[in-house]
Amino acid sequence: MDDSVPSAIVAAGEQRRDLHDGASLTVGRRSSCDIWIGHASQGPEDDGVSRHAATITSVSDRISILNESRTRPIAVKVHGGAAYLVNPGHLVSLVDRRFELVFEGRVHTYRLSVTRLGPADESPMRTPTTTAGPTIDELDLTDRERRVLAAVCEPLLTGLGGEPATYREAGRRLGLTPHSVRNVLDGIRNRAVLLGIPGMEGPSGKEAIARFAVWSGIVTAHDIKQALPPIGVVGEP
Repeated sequence: MDDSVPSAIVAAGEQRRDLHDGASLTVGRRSSCDIWIGHASQGPEDDGVSRHAATITSVSDRISILNESRTRPIAVKVHGGAAYLVNPGHLVSLVDRRFELVFEGRVHTYRLSVTRLGPADESPMRTPTTTAGPTIDELDLTDRERRVLAAVCEPLLTGLGGEPATYREAGRRLGLTPHSVRNVLDGIRNRAVLLGIPGMEGPSGKEAIARFAVWSGIVTAHDIKQALPPIGVVGEP
């Protein structure tokens, strides 16, 4: 391939970088990174973003993403396809033409789009090589679980707040007790743990499952409209 022709385009807001075959781009809060996210020049410095959060590399017909953070997973959402969480220190390698990387900071959520250029490889035998774990398709929800998860995720999806709803707040929306909400959410988290989805255990497990549900599209704004009564109206238990 001609070195002057990029193999992929990586964009984050107004930032746009060409990625050539055999080359890498770095992403993070450090000013030496090729793409800045959470940097003070963009607003409040977001220390929830690692100084060097990820390295994106083009190798032949694949784009690889290495999570360089020690603590933060990266969500990878393939356009029209699966979603993954890439654990700290892990690598995912994709042949997909378009996908999005989602970095969760303390101040904002940062999204990078990656578009691979050149002839599309539409062979059904070509699949991503990944150490990122299971796809979201394996985490099936009952109608009741979807309503509860939608209530917990509502502030994240509607702009009403930067944190998931509490058990009490979600219960009030659904006409359930906080204990019932917690039991349902614990059941979802336990299945997520068995599937190998990271970060679902411990005191931050509720926040982790809510943010993962939003990142990966398990729960969307459509679910809020379908599963929850209008704000101010108590739902059925």
